[in-house]
Amino acid sequence: MSSSAPNNPKPKPQWLERLEQESYQAELIVSGVALLGAFQLPGLLDQLLNWSLQRTTAEQQELLGYLFIYLLFGALILIFNFILHFSLRTLWIGNIGLASVFPEGINEHSDRYSPHFLARLKARFPDLQGFNQRLDNLCSLLFSIAGISVLTFSFITIILVVFWGIGYFLSMVFPGLPATYFALGGLFLLTSVLLFQGLLNHKKLRDKSWVKKVQFPLYLFSVRIMAGPFLEPFTYIGQTLATNVSKTRYIGVTAGYMVVLMIGFVFWVQDSNLFMLDAGSRKRVAGRESVQYAERYENLRPPGAHIRFAMLSSDVIRGTVATVFVPVPKTERELIQAYCGPEWEDGEREERQACLESYYTFKIDSTEVVPSGLYLYKQKDSKQEGIRVYLPMQGQRVGGHCLRIIPARFEQDSFHINIPFQ
Repeated sequence: MSSSAPNNPKPKPQWLERLEQESYQAELIVSGVALLGAFQLPGLLDQLLNWSLQRTTAEQQELLGYLFIYLLFGALILIFNFILHFSLRTLWIGNIGLASVFPEGINEHSDRYSPHFLARLKARFPDLQGFNQRLDNLCSLLFSIAGISVLTFSFITIILVVFWGIGYFLSMVFPGLPATYFALGGLFLLTSVLLFQGLLNHKKLRDKSWVKKVQFPLYLFSVRIMAGPFLEPFTYIGQTLATNVSKTRYIGVTAGYMVVLMIGFVFWVQDSNLFMLDAGSRKRVAGRESVQYAERYENLRPPGAHIRFAMLSSDVIRGTVATVFVPVPKTERELIQAYCGPEWEDGEREERQACLESYYTFKIDSTEVVPSGLYLYKQKDSKQEGIRVYLPMQGQRVGGHCLRIIPARFEQDSFHINIPFQ
């Protein structure tokens, strides 16, 4: 007859107890460095987004829109976590100093307030040391959440890129198979597994015999997909939180996160080109005549700003020649290649230049203007490749005008670029 020993935790070694007591020092250093790095992420995402607009195909951009939204939410979660942790840990350090000077906390014998008020105040806030302990526990909890967030978002990003890569390879082998659909299908499969895992944990199902057989293997499968080589830290941190935090508190924290994420997302999107990954949005923005965008005028454009569609030399034209830079991203090069055929694929620089001259039509208001010069050009600060065009402006009356740039695909999807000027 055998008996099982009670599952008591092992005693902690002294070095671990000492490390736990002094862990706040390492937390502050790591949190400060991570916060500094996390603040760089939105800017890096902007640069990667602008590069993607220039270098990727229309089909690839369909998927990249979802990927950039996901990456932004991940960056915002990290920023929020590390700001909150750094702030609360700094408050905790200040409170430690306060408690060392006034260990009893609120002085109920003070003459600042009435004895009745002080008695109620002391009863409601009795223990400064206890508050510091709870604050210390909360900071450690936030640090763990930030750590698991880094692991989760990093590996899921890798998974999404792998799905897209497989889909892109299959689309090359089977031209009728869009890579975007394959990648989204993989994401849908992953989401379905996670939802099914949550459904199995419902109280009406989790004690059934068939659920007991499949629930744990399915859990390990889903966690391996999300965490990959980080299975052990992901499980320890995630399940320690899940089994010790109430569902109500979890839902409340999640709702707070979503509010912060949505506010941050709105602010970031206003200054980004995220919606330019969508063909419909590009078409609407390019054709607007009533809005002057700073990046469309060389004299108003911030240095290094990504040029959407085209850039006129100035918002006020008074000379005899105006210069226009028209970026030619990969999405447009594919259309130009289809329009020009062998002249673009096998032609020399001069033949490609002639192809571009026939592909683009330039108008001032409703009058066509023939360029006096058109050259291949690379904008140095934004590193965008395209064409630089010189338009004669003699005879233009003073007043409001609109430069219209019409590519040869105009008859197909009504895409044209409007730049208002004076």
